[in-house]
Amino acid sequence: MGRLSREELLAIARYPAPTYLFGIDVIRECGFILSVNEEEYSHLNGFPTAYPINPENRSRLWHEVKRYWERRRRLRSCFTDPDRSE
Repeated sequence: MGRLSREELLAIARYPAPTYLFGIDVIRECGFILSVNEEEYSHLNGFPTAYPINPENRSRLWHEVKRYWERRRRLRSCFTDPDRSE
């Protein structure tokens, strides 16, 4: 299993474009999406399973990124970690 260092995670979160992590559960053969856009992530304990990779969420992701590039402003992702308080 690959793990990101704190520095790698922060670099991804600070990248000035839509950024996401995809977690894969090899046992259950499914995956999950997590937005890391401008979030102050210093660590990631586990991977949230709130947003499975499925047709609905793939469509939502496509539209979210498309909207960002059309408007070129701060992204408000629908794939943020539901356990993190704002």
